[in-house]
Amino acid sequence: MPMKSDSTIDRVDEADSRVRQYVAQMTRNPRLGLDDDIFQAGVNSLFAMRLILFLEQTFQIQIENEDLEWEHFRTVRSLGRLVERKLRAPAEGHDDGTH
Repeated sequence: MPMKSDSTIDRVDEADSRVRQYVAQMTRNPRLGLDDDIFQAGVNSLFAMRLILFLEQTFQIQIENEDLEWEHFRTVRSLGRLVERKLRAPAEGHDDGTH
């Protein structure tokens, strides 16, 4: 996997904002907060699959089976942390010689 560019920092910083905007638009809930339970806001399993695709395409990451944990998808903040972790992981792996 190629090293992330300098834009990785910008994408990490914007993760919460981009995820919140997408979920709020899709659930038609403009007041969705960072810590609101998105499943109570109207997210279902079909939307969850669309959300994964959005995350992968927007942030150029890959959501693995081990990432499919309830706590990673419950709130905008937890989704943002997942994105941040995925964005940083390749660079960290590269530093220790695993990539």
